[in-house]
Amino acid sequence: MFERISRSWKLVGHSWQILLEDRHLLVFPAISGVATVATLASFLVPIGIALARQGGDQPNVPPWMYAVGFLFYMLTFFIAYYFNVAVMHCAALRMDGRAPTLSDGFRGANSHALDILGWAAISATVGIILRTIEQRLGLVGRIVIGLIGCAWAVVTYFAVPVLVFERVSAGDAVRRSAALLKNTWGDAMVVNAGTNVVFGLLALLGVVPVVIGGWLAGSGAPLPIALGVCSLTVFYWLFLGVVASALRSIFQVALYRYATTGLAPAGYPQDLLESQFIAKRRRGFFGR
Repeated sequence: MFERISRSWKLVGHSWQILLEDRHLLVFPAISGVATVATLASFLVPIGIALARQGGDQPNVPPWMYAVGFLFYMLTFFIAYYFNVAVMHCAALRMDGRAPTLSDGFRGANSHALDILGWAAISATVGIILRTIEQRLGLVGRIVIGLIGCAWAVVTYFAVPVLVFERVSAGDAVRRSAALLKNTWGDAMVVNAGTNVVFGLLALLGVVPVVIGGWLAGSGAPLPIALGVCSLTVFYWLFLGVVASALRSIFQVALYRYATTGLAPAGYPQDLLESQFIAKRRRGFFGR
């Protein structure tokens, strides 16, 4: 287990090197975050006004809310997938030895816009169904639905790269993703869990400006200065989220490429990847 974690983090390190070479890729998740917040605001304001006019004494969710919820899910998924594809496209170019630009990323995402929209609609459908069922069940049922949602996220881990690089249908993308996961599930899950832990710990450093700002306010410093120091926490957390998103997309492309071709992408050591995948084939699925 510790050997797998060590190898997986070495691969993350190589993904980090790609991100350092192409720091402009951070623009994509940054725009994605801004667009998502704007979309959320555009939905919350009219929904809040409509519910206020309708009255808050209705026990059931109005039917139109499900349609609005589906539309919101689909738009937010589309935004996230669109800019993830832009990063993936640029990462693939870098792994081919080319120097990608922002224009390359946008062109790549635009060329797959319909595929991205279709997958966003599927993701929104699954999301709204699970959400609807969850609201009608008790605590145990909600836990079960939560586990089903996690399983869906795991099985479709490679669905977006498959859609982008193989041009298959959504159903084939799910099946293909599940097949690829048999070779890479350990590394994908270790990296996802590991990056969440690492970035979670890094996020704790964001508390420091809040503490300093509180101390400044308590010591008589002007309130705008104290609030300005505290606001550094927000910018720090946003930066961490942007970096984590870009890093995951790059690593996802690297794993996908090796799983499908057997060749290490440029910037990744062949022997390290071979040791991981050969070991998995010998053990079998789920380490057996």
